[in-house]
Amino acid sequence: MKRRNFIRLSTFTAGAWLLTDVMPVSSLSAVTAPEGVTFSPNPLLKIFDNGKVVISVIK
Repeated sequence: MKRRNFIRLSTFTAGAWLLTDVMPVSSLSAVTAPEGVTFSPNPLLKIFDNGKVVISVIK
């Protein structure tokens, strides 16, 4: 991979990750999450009391 392509790709990836942190996932995901969220380490991953794990994929 050429240096220029690497810089473009890394810049795009960093920008996309920043947008996922800023935008609420509920507006991006079609799945509605159940109540009782206990642990949400980032906007795309939620772990519930009953052991259910929701991973939102934006594509």
